Amino acid sequence: QRQINPSQSIYRANVWYLGHKIGIKNSLTVLENLKMIVRLYQKFPKKEEPNWNSVLMRFNLQAFAHTLSQQLSAGQRQRLALSRLSLIEAPLWILDEPFTSLDSHATKLLQTLLLTHLVAGGMCILTSHQPLAFAGDFLKTLNLSRD
Repeated sequence: QRQINPSQSIYRANVWYLGHKIGIKNSLTVLENLKMIVRLYQKFPKKEEPNWNSVLMRFNLQAFAHTLSQQLSAGQRQRLALSRLSLIEAPLWILDEPFTSLDSHATKLLQTLLLTHLVAGGMCILTSHQPLAFAGDFLKTLNLSRD
């Protein structure tokens, strides 16, 4: 059995990474995916069982709660991946192109999630081709284009 050293455990408890491979299990339903990630992290936002229906509604996934994830569209899968942000208490989010496949409503929802996280003292490092709707003290931009 592989041992996890304390520094790995601390890192995992404080960082949430979402990349191009969004970590959705195709053979599980939407709800099973959410429950699995909470069990893996063993942390709830308020130290109690999340209101699953509320999470599903917030991300417009309530109609798909018992649908296998492999049957979702790209945008629905991305919303499912992003819904985990509301379940895990990681102070640092590292998001690689989180706006991929999102419609305008989901884009606004993600921007609200990001701003709420930052206002609460959280941090986020993200890559995006899309500008964020908020600025000020919460946003530092590094432009990597060759222009």
